[in-house]
Amino acid sequence: MFDKNSLYKMVEEAGFEVVDYLEYGAFPSYFYIFAGAYSKVIGKGLNLDKITIPYFLGQFLMTPILLFEKKLNLSMQTIICKRPQ
Repeated sequence: MFDKNSLYKMVEEAGFEVVDYLEYGAFPSYFYIFAGAYSKVIGKGLNLDKITIPYFLGQFLMTPILLFEKKLNLSMQTIICKRPQ
């Protein structure tokens, strides 16, 4: 796991220039938590017809934790970089 500073340092040491930093990637952090837990308990594949209620119930129950998601770094980070010219 990387925090923002260590991720920047790794990218720059590899010879790239950071163009943009996306703190939470493509999906909300709860999606990653839910998908990981679901795959551990149920197995592969998310059947959208069957997960709607468990998804939102889990999100409701985790609300106290999710209030601190920016501090906890619960999700993937994305750095967009380029080779310096």
